Amino acid sequence: MTLDATDSPKQGNHSKYDNLVFTELGVVMLATVLKNQLAHEMTIEIVKTFVSLRKIASQYPETANRISTLEKVAITHQNQIN
Repeated sequence: MTLDATDSPKQGNHSKYDNLVFTELGVVMLATVLKNQLAHEMTIEIVKTFVSLRKIASQYPETANRISTLEKVAITHQNQIN
């Protein structure tokens, strides 16, 4: 599962664009499919990174607000493109 909340394909069930990022949930879901030790270890590290980023963002509310604003602008632009 990848981060692609704004993508709504016009036909079929698949996006015509490749996704570039995974959400935290997507990483965990992928780990359930990849059943080897390395995948398990990498999943733990990636989830730890998400947790760290969340902690950092909570310490800098101004930056978090700016990122949120940029995300909204990006979603609007993506919707205009699609």
